[in-house]
Amino acid sequence: QQIKDRRQSVEQEWLLANAAWKNKRVRGHYHSTTFNYRISALRRAVERMVIRAVKMLLPGDQFFEVHAGNEWDRANVEQADAVRAYMLYLTSERMLMRRLLTSLCRSLLLYGQATTKTGVRIDDGEVWPYARPVDTFSYYVWPETVMDPLEYQIQFEEHMMPWAQYERERALLPE
Repeated sequence: QQIKDRRQSVEQEWLLANAAWKNKRVRGHYHSTTFNYRISALRRAVERMVIRAVKMLLPGDQFFEVHAGNEWDRANVEQADAVRAYMLYLTSERMLMRRLLTSLCRSLLLYGQATTKTGVRIDDGEVWPYARPVDTFSYYVWPETVMDPLEYQIQFEEHMMPWAQYERERALLPE
């Protein structure tokens, strides 16, 4: 509880940034004569920066390169094509990399931090990697001044779930 209390001033700054991004009555609105609606100046700037950052990080669907070791060997070329197709499927269909990076860039610009939780997920008996952005307001670290995650002494994420789901997951744990 003390770790949560220590962060109140920082969370107030985050809430102000979030209110400005959501177009709640703050200074700096843009009034368009063409469409006759108001967009927060902060939201416009953040979304423009997010689009630019995602384009730099993911210039296309295939932001990775896969080459055959021996381009004259047909088996190596086919194997490289199979790896390229698997990587494309993995990043675009399973991990949804563009959506993940968009959310992380937005969090970095608004709150000054972007945290990702990675792991594996089992779907129909198959193991797949996954990554998801962590909510900035529910992620806590101590000490707050440390920049290297390996030096954190405490880090945790609050997660709300229904009681029935908690009981199901608790039953799966070994005694």
